[in-house]
Amino acid sequence: MVATFKNAGQRQNHRERAQPNERRKLGLLEKRKDYVSRAQDYKDKQKKIKRMREKAQERNPDEFYYGMTHKKTKNGVPREEREDSSIDMDTIKILKTQDIGWIRHHREIERSKIEELEQQMHMVGAQRFKSEPRKHTVFVDGKKEAVNFDPAEHFQTSAELVNRAENRLRVDQIGETNMKVEDFSSRLHRKLKEKTARELLLRKKRDSKLAAAEERVQLDRLLQGKGGRQKKKTVDGKPIYKWRNERKR
Repeated sequence: MVATFKNAGQRQNHRERAQPNERRKLGLLEKRKDYVSRAQDYKDKQKKIKRMREKAQERNPDEFYYGMTHKKTKNGVPREEREDSSIDMDTIKILKTQDIGWIRHHREIERSKIEELEQQMHMVGAQRFKSEPRKHTVFVDGKKEAVNFDPAEHFQTSAELVNRAENRLRVDQIGETNMKVEDFSSRLHRKLKEKTARELLLRKKRDSKLAAAEERVQLDRLLQGKGGRQKKKTVDGKPIYKWRNERKR
């Protein structure tokens, strides 16, 4: 019972002393656990060095293993060969075929996106510079009709959409879609054109990069095949090869 009450009370925490001020330049004061870890590491290293010395003394200079015939050393250090060094050309061609399949699949995706964006551009209208204004000429029978000509009535659209060269909806179309004329404001229309044109440009750039990658992989496959060829010239950084004509059996 006395021991129970003794253990229940708060005990004093015995803390290890720190490095004295006059020895602070030497760093932290090493504790016993630090010394044990350092001593154990030192003993392990000494055992490894002793074992290596014994192997070097007992080594037979005439020993031979069949594994030595296909292994190399550089400056006395063994060099392992790459794992894929034993891949034959047929396997490499199959891998190239898979690469071409992946590229073609993503090119089809990009083409469908480009076609969709081009249709949107047809509805929204392509970007044009200020130096390239659009004009729409309407011919009438006489001067009186020209004076009394109403563009909104002629194009069957709203007065706010007359000056638009593209996506000029008719009055019945606006009524069918339940849209207001304010929804086709010039500011919103300009932002939509810029966003669509920017995305279309990025899609086309990606499609051109994929096309160049597909051409490069296809060329690598052809170069791995049989037949004599000769490099003729280089056009825009792309090598041009000519294969020798072979008579087919």
